[in-house]
Amino acid sequence: MHTRLKSQPPKLRSHGLKITNELIDKIAVLARLNIKDSEKPKFSEQLTEILQHMKVLDEVKAKADPMFHACVEERELRADEVRPFNSEAIMKNAHDIQNDYFVVPNIISGEDE
Repeated sequence: MHTRLKSQPPKLRSHGLKITNELIDKIAVLARLNIKDSEKPKFSEQLTEILQHMKVLDEVKAKADPMFHACVEERELRADEVRPFNSEAIMKNAHDIQNDYFVVPNIISGEDE
């Protein structure tokens, strides 16, 4: 038996998360969004709707194995094989190299920096 979702989610008394301006600011930073103060009420409303839809989905009782996939198609994989390569040809396209390694900008800051 399938549960059919309504087009409008039910209004929830409490979804367990209060969407504050601070939370919107944090989400904006993580998603790299530029949200103006005037847009925050609309953003809060939209996030609340999303959480309400997620609550409806949580209530659906699905009877499928956790690893079930809609497509049962088998993929044909090629065999792993070691192939020789020319490291000079690979390294010539690199922006910066030190001791035969690619040098990339640090994107994760640690405590020891």
